[in-house]
Amino acid sequence: MKNYRSSNISHYFYCPKAYKLSLEYQKEQSEAMREGLLFEGYVFGKFKEDNEKELIGRKRPDTINLIKQKADLVKPLFIKGEPFRKLLLKTSDYTISGEADYVGTTLFQGKGIECIADLKFTGNMKVWDDLISLARKEDFIQAFIYPYLFYKETGKVLPFIYCVIENNFDNPLIKQIKFNTSIADFKWVSEMIETIHQDDFYYSNANYGTCVSGKYGRCSYLEHCNEGRNFIAGEIEMSLNNLS
Repeated sequence: MKNYRSSNISHYFYCPKAYKLSLEYQKEQSEAMREGLLFEGYVFGKFKEDNEKELIGRKRPDTINLIKQKADLVKPLFIKGEPFRKLLLKTSDYTISGEADYVGTTLFQGKGIECIADLKFTGNMKVWDDLISLARKEDFIQAFIYPYLFYKETGKVLPFIYCVIENNFDNPLIKQIKFNTSIADFKWVSEMIETIHQDDFYYSNANYGTCVSGKYGRCSYLEHCNEGRNFIAGEIEMSLNNLS
Protein backbone atom coordinates (compact mmCIF):
# COMPACT_ATOMS: atom_id res chain seq x y z
CA MET A 1 0.00 0.00 0.00
CA LYS A 2 1.36 3.42 -0.96
CA ASN A 3 2.21 5.93 1.76
CA TYR A 4 2.22 9.68 1.12
CA ARG A 5 4.36 12.17 3.07
CA SER A 6 4.61 15.93 2.62
CA SER A 7 8.41 15.76 2.22
CA ASN A 8 7.96 13.66 -0.93
CA ILE A 9 4.77 15.28 -2.21
CA SER A 10 6.44 18.70 -2.41
CA HIS A 11 8.50 17.42 -5.36
CA TYR A 12 5.47 16.37 -7.38
CA PHE A 13 4.35 19.86 -8.39
CA TYR A 14 7.76 20.73 -9.82
CA CYS A 15 8.68 17.40 -11.36
CA PRO A 16 6.64 14.21 -10.93
CA LYS A 17 9.72 12.10 -11.69
CA ALA A 18 11.61 13.79 -8.83
CA TYR A 19 8.72 12.77 -6.58
CA LYS A 20 9.03 9.15 -7.73
CA LEU A 21 12.81 9.21 -7.26
CA SER A 22 12.42 10.69 -3.76
CA LEU A 23 10.55 7.52 -2.80
CA GLU A 24 13.31 5.29 -4.18
CA TYR A 25 16.45 7.15 -3.07
CA GLN A 26 16.91 8.70 0.33
CA LYS A 27 19.01 11.86 0.42
CA GLU A 28 22.18 11.72 2.50
CA GLN A 29 21.98 13.64 5.74
CA SER A 30 24.00 16.84 5.38
CA GLU A 31 25.90 18.62 8.13
CA ALA A 32 23.25 21.37 8.13
CA MET A 33 20.51 18.76 8.57
CA ARG A 34 22.34 17.19 11.51
CA GLU A 35 22.73 20.58 13.18
CA GLY A 36 19.02 21.19 12.63
CA LEU A 37 18.14 17.90 14.32
CA LEU A 38 20.45 18.74 17.22
CA PHE A 39 18.79 22.14 17.55
CA GLU A 40 15.33 20.54 17.59
CA GLY A 41 16.44 18.10 20.27
CA TYR A 42 17.81 20.85 22.53
CA VAL A 43 14.71 23.03 22.04
CA PHE A 44 12.26 20.25 22.90
CA GLY A 45 14.43 18.39 25.41
CA LYS A 46 14.30 15.09 23.49
CA PHE A 47 15.51 13.64 20.20
CA LYS A 48 13.38 11.96 17.55
CA GLU A 49 15.52 8.86 17.44
CA ASP A 50 17.46 9.11 20.72
CA ASN A 51 20.61 9.74 18.64
CA GLU A 52 22.23 12.83 20.17
CA LYS A 53 25.73 11.29 20.26
CA GLU A 54 25.48 10.21 16.62
CA LEU A 55 24.37 13.70 15.54
CA ILE A 56 27.17 15.36 17.50
CA GLY A 57 29.80 13.15 15.83
CA ARG A 58 33.09 15.03 15.70
CA LYS A 59 31.65 18.48 16.29
CA ARG A 60 33.67 20.62 18.64
CA PRO A 61 32.27 21.28 22.13
CA ASP A 62 32.09 25.05 21.46
CA THR A 63 29.92 24.38 18.37
CA ILE A 64 27.53 22.28 20.44
CA ASN A 65 27.42 24.93 23.16
CA LEU A 66 26.47 27.58 20.59
CA ILE A 67 23.63 25.41 19.30
CA LYS A 68 22.44 24.84 22.88
CA GLN A 69 22.58 28.57 23.65
CA LYS A 70 20.44 29.38 20.62
CA ALA A 71 18.03 26.59 21.53
CA ASP A 72 17.63 28.11 25.01
CA LEU A 73 16.58 31.41 23.42
CA VAL A 74 13.93 29.68 21.28
CA LYS A 75 12.48 27.36 23.96
CA PRO A 76 10.10 30.02 25.39
CA LEU A 77 8.15 29.98 22.11
CA PHE A 78 6.87 26.49 22.93
CA ILE A 79 4.79 26.81 26.08
CA LYS A 80 3.20 23.38 26.56
CA GLY A 81 2.72 20.53 24.13
CA GLU A 82 3.90 17.30 22.57
CA PRO A 83 7.05 17.23 20.43
CA PHE A 84 7.43 14.84 17.51
CA ARG A 85 3.74 13.97 17.29
CA LYS A 86 3.14 11.15 14.79
CA LEU A 87 0.20 11.58 12.41
CA LEU A 88 -1.40 8.87 10.29
CA LEU A 89 -4.46 8.47 8.11
CA LYS A 90 -5.37 5.08 6.65
CA THR A 91 -7.70 4.76 3.68
CA SER A 92 -8.72 1.70 1.70
CA ASP A 93 -6.20 2.59 -1.03
CA TYR A 94 -3.25 4.30 0.71
CA THR A 95 -1.96 5.92 3.88
CA ILE A 96 -0.85 9.49 4.58
CA SER A 97 1.66 9.99 7.37
CA GLY A 98 3.85 12.60 8.98
CA GLU A 99 5.52 13.66 12.19
CA ALA A 100 4.81 17.15 13.48
CA ASP A 101 7.69 18.76 15.32
CA TYR A 102 5.28 20.05 17.95
CA VAL A 103 1.57 20.10 18.73
CA GLY A 104 0.49 22.34 21.58
CA THR A 105 0.56 25.95 22.75
CA THR A 106 3.02 28.22 20.93
CA LEU A 107 3.75 31.89 21.55
CA PHE A 108 2.68 33.99 18.56
CA GLN A 109 2.33 37.79 18.56
CA GLY A 110 2.64 37.78 22.33
CA LYS A 111 -0.15 35.24 22.91
CA GLY A 112 -0.20 31.50 23.40
CA ILE A 113 -2.19 29.72 20.69
CA GLU A 114 -2.89 26.03 20.16
CA CYS A 115 -1.32 24.94 16.89
CA ILE A 116 0.85 22.52 14.98
CA ALA A 117 4.37 23.92 14.69
CA ASP A 118 7.40 23.10 12.59
CA LEU A 119 10.88 24.25 13.61
CA LYS A 120 13.33 25.22 10.87
CA PHE A 121 17.03 25.94 11.62
CA THR A 122 18.63 27.72 8.66
CA GLY A 123 21.73 29.66 7.71
CA ASN A 124 19.79 32.07 5.52
CA MET A 125 16.21 33.20 5.98
CA LYS A 126 16.07 34.59 2.44
CA VAL A 127 14.73 31.35 0.96
CA TRP A 128 11.66 31.74 3.18
CA ASP A 129 11.21 35.37 2.13
CA ASP A 130 11.32 34.20 -1.49
CA LEU A 131 8.73 31.47 -0.84
CA ILE A 132 6.41 33.95 0.85
CA SER A 133 6.78 36.36 -2.09
CA LEU A 134 5.96 33.61 -4.60
CA ALA A 135 2.98 32.49 -2.46
CA ARG A 136 2.56 29.06 -4.08
CA LYS A 137 0.51 26.40 -2.31
CA GLU A 138 2.96 23.69 -3.32
CA ASP A 139 5.73 25.37 -1.30
CA PHE A 140 3.74 25.08 1.92
CA ILE A 141 2.12 21.65 1.58
CA GLN A 142 3.19 20.62 5.08
CA ALA A 143 1.16 23.51 6.52
CA PHE A 144 -2.04 21.90 5.25
CA ILE A 145 -1.33 18.16 5.29
CA TYR A 146 -0.45 18.07 9.00
CA PRO A 147 -3.58 19.98 10.10
CA TYR A 148 -5.61 17.72 7.77
CA LEU A 149 -4.20 14.58 9.39
CA PHE A 150 -4.74 16.01 12.87
CA TYR A 151 -8.32 16.94 12.00
CA LYS A 152 -9.07 13.44 10.66
CA GLU A 153 -7.73 11.98 13.91
CA THR A 154 -9.22 14.40 16.46
CA GLY A 155 -11.91 16.49 14.73
CA LYS A 156 -10.03 19.70 15.71
CA VAL A 157 -8.92 22.29 13.18
CA LEU A 158 -5.60 23.85 14.22
CA PRO A 159 -3.47 26.52 12.56
CA PHE A 160 0.07 25.68 11.46
CA ILE A 161 3.14 27.77 12.32
CA TYR A 162 6.58 27.61 10.75
CA CYS A 163 9.15 28.80 13.29
CA VAL A 164 12.17 29.70 11.16
CA ILE A 165 15.41 30.34 13.05
CA GLU A 166 18.40 31.92 11.30
CA ASN A 167 21.52 30.78 13.10
CA ASN A 168 24.06 33.37 11.91
CA PHE A 169 23.82 35.45 15.08
CA ASP A 170 24.40 34.70 18.78
CA ASN A 171 20.89 36.08 19.27
CA PRO A 172 19.17 34.27 16.36
CA LEU A 173 16.65 35.84 14.03
CA ILE A 174 13.19 34.32 14.47
CA LYS A 175 10.47 34.44 11.82
CA GLN A 176 7.07 32.87 12.44
CA ILE A 177 4.75 32.14 9.52
CA LYS A 178 1.21 31.24 10.61
CA PHE A 179 -1.23 29.53 8.29
CA ASN A 180 -4.86 29.58 9.33
CA THR A 181 -6.55 26.40 8.10
CA SER A 182 -10.13 25.38 7.48
CA ILE A 183 -12.13 22.27 6.59
CA ALA A 184 -12.45 23.71 3.06
CA ASP A 185 -8.64 23.60 2.76
CA PHE A 186 -8.69 19.90 3.58
CA LYS A 187 -10.78 19.20 0.48
CA TRP A 188 -7.86 20.53 -1.59
CA VAL A 189 -5.44 18.28 0.32
CA SER A 190 -7.61 15.22 -0.30
CA GLU A 191 -7.96 15.99 -4.01
CA MET A 192 -4.21 16.62 -4.32
CA ILE A 193 -3.35 13.23 -2.80
CA GLU A 194 -5.87 11.53 -5.07
CA THR A 195 -4.33 13.19 -8.15
CA ILE A 196 -0.88 11.86 -7.24
CA HIS A 197 -2.30 8.44 -6.42
CA GLN A 198 -3.88 8.16 -9.87
CA ASP A 199 -0.64 9.12 -11.67
CA ASP A 200 1.07 6.04 -13.09
CA PHE A 201 3.58 7.81 -15.33
CA TYR A 202 5.46 10.44 -13.28
CA TYR A 203 6.86 12.34 -16.26
CA SER A 204 10.14 14.26 -16.07
CA ASN A 205 9.77 18.05 -16.13
CA ALA A 206 13.42 18.77 -16.96
CA ASN A 207 14.13 22.50 -17.16
CA TYR A 208 16.31 25.16 -15.55
CA GLY A 209 13.85 25.81 -12.72
CA THR A 210 13.63 22.16 -11.68
CA CYS A 211 17.07 20.73 -12.46
CA VAL A 212 19.42 23.67 -11.82
CA SER A 213 17.76 26.32 -9.69
CA GLY A 214 14.83 24.79 -7.88
CA LYS A 215 13.41 25.47 -4.45
CA TYR A 216 16.60 24.29 -2.74
CA GLY A 217 19.02 24.66 -5.65
CA ARG A 218 20.14 21.83 -7.91
CA CYS A 219 17.91 18.74 -7.99
CA SER A 220 18.99 16.09 -5.50
CA TYR A 221 18.18 13.20 -7.83
CA LEU A 222 20.32 13.96 -10.89
CA GLU A 223 22.37 10.83 -10.27
CA HIS A 224 19.29 8.81 -11.22
CA CYS A 225 17.51 11.00 -13.81
CA ASN A 226 18.59 10.73 -17.44
CA GLU A 227 16.32 13.58 -18.55
CA GLY A 228 17.79 15.96 -15.98
CA ARG A 229 21.35 14.90 -16.73
CA ASN A 230 20.83 15.40 -20.46
CA PHE A 231 19.33 18.83 -19.84
CA ILE A 232 22.26 20.03 -17.74
CA ALA A 233 25.06 18.29 -19.65
CA GLY A 234 24.77 17.23 -23.30
CA GLU A 235 26.36 18.95 -26.28
CA ILE A 236 26.15 22.61 -27.31
CA GLU A 237 27.38 23.93 -30.67
CA MET A 238 28.07 27.67 -31.08
CA SER A 239 29.80 30.18 -33.34
CA LEU A 240 30.78 33.83 -33.17
CA ASN A 241 27.35 34.76 -34.51
CA ASN A 242 25.76 33.35 -31.35
CA LEU A 243 27.63 35.84 -29.17
CA SER A 244 26.71 39.45 -28.45
